[in-house]
Order: sequence, then structure tokens, then C-alpha cells
Amino acid sequence: MQYDAAAKTRELDLREREVTSKEREVASKEKELERSRWLNPTVIGIFVAAIGLISSVVVARLNNNATQDLERQRAQSTIILEAIRTGTGNTDASCRNLLFLANLRLLDDPRQTISKQCSSVSPGLPSLPSAGEVARFTRSAQLTPEIEATLKQTLVRYREYLSKLGIQPPVVPEVVVVDEATMQASECYHACDVEDKIYLLAGFATPALVVHEFTHTVFIRKIPGEPDRQWSYSAIEAGMANFLTADFLDSPVIDNKSLDSSPRVSFTQIPHDWNGGQGPGGIAWGEFLWRLRGQTGADKDRVTKAAVHAFAALHLNDPPDDYEKEFLRGLVASGLEEAQVRSALPSPKRF
Repeated sequence: MQYDAAAKTRELDLREREVTSKEREVASKEKELERSRWLNPTVIGIFVAAIGLISSVVVARLNNNATQDLERQRAQSTIILEAIRTGTGNTDASCRNLLFLANLRLLDDPRQTISKQCSSVSPGLPSLPSAGEVARFTRSAQLTPEIEATLKQTLVRYREYLSKLGIQPPVVPEVVVVDEATMQASECYHACDVEDKIYLLAGFATPALVVHEFTHTVFIRKIPGEPDRQWSYSAIEAGMANFLTADFLDSPVIDNKSLDSSPRVSFTQIPHDWNGGQGPGGIAWGEFLWRLRGQTGADKDRVTKAAVHAFAALHLNDPPDDYEKEFLRGLVASGLEEAQVRSALPSPKRF
């Protein structure tokens, strides 16, 4: 009897162990099944696809935001350029335009830069140039309808000429035809430009002179430091005005001067002051460019474009740079042959 009881006890023990072992095995399988559900290739594939989709959405959103920011910056730049192009040359008018646009929130001004720079200007309505207006003509006894029509037609054609060269006139100048007493009071000879006003002496209101003075309003920039120190730049600028006038009219004669005359005016004869640059200096550089144009045969536009590019590349500094060397190098860099440039110089010059 004792033996049977012990045997049953051992048997129960074994069965309990067997049941415990099976319970552990079942629990282990349940855990394995729980883990394998997330490690299933299908589930992993879904996760990878979901991550890829989310990444694509995030990247597309970031790219879209960057594109919108870039387009907004471009739009702001365009608005600013148009706002300051008032056609009057008046900085107060430009400031008034910028303040008007900033107040309408069409321009961003988070640091109040516009407000600070234009603090002295009272807000008001914007001032923009009239569409298609090339110049404003002031009525006078000397300005007949015939003269006005001729000058206006000439300037319209000249603006088209400049546009083909990539030049946009920054102002709409005022043209005044005056008598000799008024001209002398303005300290002018036959023609001059003063603060975006073109003065023409009665009897000399010709296409050549109005185009010449109009070119000065396009090219003359704000001069740093003492103007007389910038005599070299003054000479090249006046030479460009002479040359472009002659090129546009296809004639070297401007007023009582000719770019085709001899003897040549040498660069060494240019007085070292602003007025000297505008006078003899302009003749010297105008003659040089006109000779260079004549050497190209039928391809005259190449010299004109090179001259415009070389002049646009000049950077005004105080103290001034060697503008003559910069301009000559710019002509070569713009596609003209160095030997051709040297042969047109009035005297040998190293550049």
C-alpha cells in the first residue's frame, strides 16, 4: 500500500511538472507569436512604405516652402526696383513709394529698415512714371510744336536703341529749350544736363544734342568723394555719351565737334578735373571708340555692346581706381581683340 501511494505521488508530481512545462511552452509560443507579428515581412514592408511616404510628404512640404520663399523674395526685389524707379530722380519720391508699399504689407520690413532710412519723408500717395513717357517737355517760347515733336520722336527711338543694349534709363528727364540769357545763367554752352534737366539753347535743340545729354542722365552715377578726383571716370562717361550718340545717329558729328576729326586728342591731354574729363576727356574717349567701331567693318554692334559692358563693369571708388585700364581690359573681356583695341588708341598705353 505504501508503495502504491508513493508511486501515485511521483506520478502526480511528474504530471504537474509536465503541465507546468507545457504552460511555459505555451507562454513562450505566445510571446514568440507576439514578437513575430511585428517582425513579419509584410508588417515591416508596410512600415517602410509608410516611413517613405511620410518622408516624401515632409520633403515636398519643405521644398514647397523654400520655393515659395524664393518666389516671394524675387517678387519683393521686383517691387522694390519698380518703387524706386520713379522717373524723377527724387529720393523722397522713392522713399514715399517704399513706405506706401510697406504700410500695405506688400513689402516685408521686419527690422524697420525702410522706416528708418525714410524717417524724414512724410507718407503719401506713390509717385510712378507715366507709361511710355521718355521725357517731359517744358513749354517755352523757344520750344515750338515742331521742335518738340522732333525731339520726342528722337528720344523714343533712342530709348528703343538703349533697350536693345540692355540699358534701362533710370529717370524721365525734363527737357527745356531756353534763350541765350537763361543758358548763360545755367553756366551752359549749347546744351547741358543739371539734376535730370536737359537744357538746350534755342537754335541748338537738335537730335544729336538731346540724345547726348539724355545719355548723361542714364550714365552719371552718384560720385563718391571729391568729383575732381574722379576725372578719369568723367572722361570715359563723356566718351560713352559721345560715342553712343554718334553710333545711334550713325554720324560722328555732335554739335560743332566731330569724332572723326584729326589730329587725335590724346589721353595725356585730359585735364585732371571733372569738367576737363567731360570736355577734352569725352572727345578723346569718344574718338577712340569711334575709331574702334570703324575697324570692325560691318560688325559695328560688337564694339557698341562691348563698350556698354565694359563701362557697366566700372566700380566707382574713393580713392579712384585706374578706370582707364579697367575699361580697356573690359573691352577685351567683352570679346574685342586686344590688338584691335591697341591699334585704335591715340597713343600706346599699357593695360
